[in-house]
Amino acid sequence: MITEEQIREAMKTLKQYELEKAQRELMELEKAEEAKTEPEEQIPQVPRMRTIQECVDYFKSNDPESKVTRSGIESWIRAGILPCIRSGKSGTTRLINLDLLIRIVNNPVTINDGRKEVTPIKINNRRTRKII
Repeated sequence: MITEEQIREAMKTLKQYELEKAQRELMELEKAEEAKTEPEEQIPQVPRMRTIQECVDYFKSNDPESKVTRSGIESWIRAGILPCIRSGKSGTTRLINLDLLIRIVNNPVTINDGRKEVTPIKINNRRTRKII
């Protein structure tokens, strides 16, 4: 037979368990709130805009045997694969986002049924053209 004291002890243990559970849930909610507010406070990253020649020089300085050339980058711009911004008085200077160029160069090529296919890269929720 269960005594009143055993029942009180069980209730006390149950209340302690519920209190600890509520404290854990509160801590998790506070962490979730902090995670939501952090990205809004961050300053957006400034893109590293470079001229075509500066991009080529960047690749050559990091890898002297790099095959990335000025004409190759210009052909990617003409094909619409690599976006650019025209600047300067006459608009002849083209600026390229260096980080985007690096992503495009690192884009994996897969071979399906003997055809080369490139995984498209998303830029501002739009897809770029394929690089082949």
